[in-house]
Amino acid sequence: MKDGEVALFQRDVHSGPLPHPETLKGYQDIDPSFPERIMAMAEREQEHAHKLDTERNKNAMLISTIGVTTGFVVFIMLCVALYFSIINALSSVAIAIVGAMAGIIGLFVYVGRK
Repeated sequence: MKDGEVALFQRDVHSGPLPHPETLKGYQDIDPSFPERIMAMAEREQEHAHKLDTERNKNAMLISTIGVTTGFVVFIMLCVALYFSIINALSSVAIAIVGAMAGIIGLFVYVGRK
């Protein structure tokens, strides 16, 4: 480069499932069916991504429901064990059970606030 000359660089950036319209026209020059095939491919990819999201959300709900149900069942079992330990005058067992129940309640409160 000589004194007084200026270099100009241009860079086009495009992001997304479809190419830039100018690029799409270039593909059409190669084969007239390319733009339609590219659009169909992008539509299939989007449909696939939506299906994956739906499946992921269903699985998360299932796992959450199983966790809450399991926690509830364990809590009820601890209540029954606490009842029998109090009836049989097992105070140390009752204290341990109350501690376990407090831990479960604390966990549900903590997770519920997230």
